[in-house]
Amino acid sequence: MIKTSTEKPPNWSKLVKIFNVKWGDVVVTYGDTCYCEKEVPSDLIVHESVHMRQQINPKKWWKRYYKDVQFRLEQETEAYKEQFRYLKSITKDKNTLFRFNDRLARDLSSKIYGNCIDYQTAFELIKGAK
Repeated sequence: MIKTSTEKPPNWSKLVKIFNVKWGDVVVTYGDTCYCEKEVPSDLIVHESVHMRQQINPKKWWKRYYKDVQFRLEQETEAYKEQFRYLKSITKDKNTLFRFNDRLARDLSSKIYGNCIDYQTAFELIKGAK
């Protein structure tokens, strides 16, 4: 089971400084806890669970995540693909799946991650999740 908290994560000031994020606009996993101002939807729980698994050593993981754009992209791509797999398991409607894929690709290609990938590439990467 995932622990959640409505408090800001321990690395919040660093996230604001590097990614200019606002509390309430993001979900952050640090170690075994998911931090979010509001309730986390089930598909985001799946996404954040991937980050929990990735963060064997949260301090080390975050240090690399801040600086290494390729690492950040790899970590987020894995999480977004898993999130999309989950969404595909709960609906088969092609239009709904397209909208999910579009939303996830917009997120992955956004400034929140430092614009580390373009939208079309993100869309295709996520869409290809099996």
